[in-house]
Amino acid sequence: MRVAPIGLIFRDDLDRVEREAGLSALLTHSHPIGLDGARLMAIAVAIVTRDGELDVAAFYGELRRRAQSDEFRAALDTVANLRVDDYVGILGTSIEAHRSVPTALACFASHPNSFSDVISRAIGLGGDVDTLAAMAGALSGSRLGVQAIPPHLLSKLEDGPKGRDYLDALSQRLFALVDAG
Repeated sequence: MRVAPIGLIFRDDLDRVEREAGLSALLTHSHPIGLDGARLMAIAVAIVTRDGELDVAAFYGELRRRAQSDEFRAALDTVANLRVDDYVGILGTSIEAHRSVPTALACFASHPNSFSDVISRAIGLGGDVDTLAAMAGALSGSRLGVQAIPPHLLSKLEDGPKGRDYLDALSQRLFALVDAG
């Protein structure tokens, strides 16, 4: 759930996104499925930043092609076949990567042009909602930008030492890195 910046910084080179995300995840994940989840999440972020309408079938196809575990390939096959109104928590809403990452992807893919709908869907599932909403929100925010986040939600962010102003400055630095290529 912390890997989105890797997808943003290296978004023009999916092979590099995959490699860098795997390296960054080694600090917190020792299991191959956790590492696979981090790589796939970063790749998903990179894909959704592309201009134009999101081709959901191609999105899932690219992720499945890059999945290294049978668990993720099976989960991606399942979510790729869901309809917009189907229950996206079919794989689960727990912290395990092969359950939470595909569920977050499905929350995003069901409403790729609405931050509020993506977050509402993730939270409405129950379970590990902070992880699900963080991942689904990272995808939505990467695609739509900060202007898609309702102002009343942004205003609720606390502004302590690492609060709203800190996050804003950090996002500006990330944008400058991305913009510089």
